[in-house]
Amino acid sequence: MKNQVKSLRLAAMILLFFSACGPRAKLQPEFDGVQVQTLALLPISVPEETRSERRRFLRSAFESELAARGYRLLDESLVLTVCRDSACANRSQLAAAYPISAFVDVKISGIERNNFVLGFYNAIEGSLNASTPTGKVIAEVEFTESKRGGLVFDSGQVIQAIKEQYENYGDWNFNSLASGFAEEIVAQLPSISSAAARTLGSAPVIQNVSVKPRRGMVDEVCVSGTPGLRALLFLNKRMTNLREVSSGKYCGAYRIPPKYAPEKMLIVELRSAFGAAVREVFDVDSIRAGATGLRSRVTESM
Repeated sequence: MKNQVKSLRLAAMILLFFSACGPRAKLQPEFDGVQVQTLALLPISVPEETRSERRRFLRSAFESELAARGYRLLDESLVLTVCRDSACANRSQLAAAYPISAFVDVKISGIERNNFVLGFYNAIEGSLNASTPTGKVIAEVEFTESKRGGLVFDSGQVIQAIKEQYENYGDWNFNSLASGFAEEIVAQLPSISSAAARTLGSAPVIQNVSVKPRRGMVDEVCVSGTPGLRALLFLNKRMTNLREVSSGKYCGAYRIPPKYAPEKMLIVELRSAFGAAVREVFDVDSIRAGATGLRSRVTESM
């Protein structure tokens, strides 16, 4: 038994030796906190057998870490309209439609799960590459995040070793690894200072809302505000889009019921591709009577 434990400890030391290195990063001068601020995180490439919930957790971990360093991320739903995989052959369409500084491609090359009789060793290995819309690679980071535990590694702390061995079964260990992996890789990228972040532009603004009766009991709803955004109208618990008919003016024709709600309140929202949004509630009758009708404002930023 003693020989078996010694052999296991030797194997564990070998694993630790090859995983002890920190992230290996190579950044080009173009990747700094002024020139690169808006990112499109492409679908993360993972081994085929990786479960969907773990894929989702990995993406969330990278989104959180990139946002924490001050980067603005293109909305995932917009990315998925063009990119279904990390290669994203048509990424130029996104670059033409939105002010993207760089595309971020995360590849997970291996997810290891090694269980010994008296211990375990788990690891996530992968890389992050960032490239400009013209295709130039401006950042390359490689890293392996690992965790080991059990009696082989913590023979002096039996209770802790048993606890680690128990926690190794299930998603807790993977989530911990994924969080650490994303944190270490993204930490190699420059952070965006608060002063530089302000150059990304102010929050969207709604200047005016109008409701004009049309024929057939149809109303035309128009919103004036920041141009080039997505405009939404929330009516009867449904969300619909307003079309930008001219710079900063968004309109749509809708049948608004006479008894829409006790207070006849509608909601309009302007949302940028990078998560900043403003939402206002207005009273239909007040606006029809010529008042501004704006009830409240909510500004969000992701």
